[in-house]
Amino acid sequence: MAHQGETQQPQDEEMYHPTIGTAITQTQNRDSKELRINLPKPFTGNRSNLQRFIQDCAVYLKINRDVYNNDDKKIAFVLSLLDSGEPAMWKEQFIKSIMDEDEIEFPMYEEFLAAFKKAFKDIDQVNEALNDLGRLRQGNKGAEEHTTTF
Repeated sequence: MAHQGETQQPQDEEMYHPTIGTAITQTQNRDSKELRINLPKPFTGNRSNLQRFIQDCAVYLKINRDVYNNDDKKIAFVLSLLDSGEPAMWKEQFIKSIMDEDEIEFPMYEEFLAAFKKAFKDIDQVNEALNDLGRLRQGNKGAEEHTTTF
C-alpha cells in the first residue's frame, strides 16, 4: 500500500517454472517463454559424442536465448546435463573450483566451454583415426590391400 507522496510499484507475481524448476516472475513468463524442443541428451563422457553434445546445447540455448540470456544460466543449463559417470565427477570438481564459501562465481560461458572441451577432448585422435582406417573394407579386402591393388 502506498503512503501519501509515494507511488506504488507494480509487483510481479511469482510462479513456479516446471522446465527449469525455479520460481520466476509473471513478467519474465510473458516476455521469455522456453520453447519446447527436445532437450540435448545428457553427456555420458563418450568423447566421440562431445561435438554433437556441444552443438545440441548451442542450438537449444540459441532457440531459448530469451530465457538463457546470460553466461550463468547457460553454464547452469549445460551442467544440468552432466548427471552421471565421469561428466558428473567433472561437474562436481568444476563447481568446487569456482565456489568461495557458499557462493558460486561462474566464469564467462566461452571460458567454461573451453575448460569442458579440454577435459573431454579425444586424447588420441590420430591413433583412433588410423585404427578406423585399418578397419575400413572395400568389398572383402582391407583398406591396405585395396590401396596396394591400385
